[in-house]
Amino acid sequence: MSWVCRSFAEGVIILCGELKYDFQIDLSDTHSAHGKVLRLVGWGKKVLEVGCATGYLTRALKERFWCTVDAVEIDPEAAARARPFCAQLLVGDVEELPLEVYFAPESYDVILLADVLEHLREPWMVLRRLRPLLREKGYVVASIPNIAHAAVILELFEGRFRYRPRGLLDETHLRFFTREGVEELFAGNGYLITYWDRVALPPALTEFGTDLSRFPEEVIRFLYKKNRDADTYQFIVKAVRAE
Repeated sequence: MSWVCRSFAEGVIILCGELKYDFQIDLSDTHSAHGKVLRLVGWGKKVLEVGCATGYLTRALKERFWCTVDAVEIDPEAAARARPFCAQLLVGDVEELPLEVYFAPESYDVILLADVLEHLREPWMVLRRLRPLLREKGYVVASIPNIAHAAVILELFEGRFRYRPRGLLDETHLRFFTREGVEELFAGNGYLITYWDRVALPPALTEFGTDLSRFPEEVIRFLYKKNRDADTYQFIVKAVRAE
């Protein structure tokens, strides 16, 4: 997932349309998705990063968090930029690659899936195949967009579901998740979520620029009463292997 302005982003770089996912990370911003994810990964870990893109997180993990990072990336051009920050970089589709051939069992402290699961055809299958690569006390860190954000619901309320170049309705998203969906995804594939966090963003500051005053007050009150994640833009989770 990607964004286009500071109000709902973390410093996007648009490189003349060449690469969609390239960021500058402000580690002082502890409320950003990137900051939350990096701190959940922790210091000095051996990490497998799935979908490293141009290596914007990879570099921070290596240079600021003293981690050793192996990575998988489907885009060869993006992978070329990430390669200097990786101990090992595998270029290809994580859904097709024989991961057990390239990565040893129980060899990673952390598997990082930052805005990746929503782009996969079968994210449940990928989680199952990644599970054996975790060490006994290892864990998965994932960030996942919330399709139940109030801005999306109000778009639907007015009969719209328009894919966009980036954001919650990114045109490359194949799967959509609510909190319940995230819980089911991990629990159903051998994981226990031990930590939840979120990136909160009111509808007006999303890519939709939703003006709540255009809707009846009763509708907005009902929406926020029934949906505790109405302002949740992304879920951030940490999950361990379930016994």
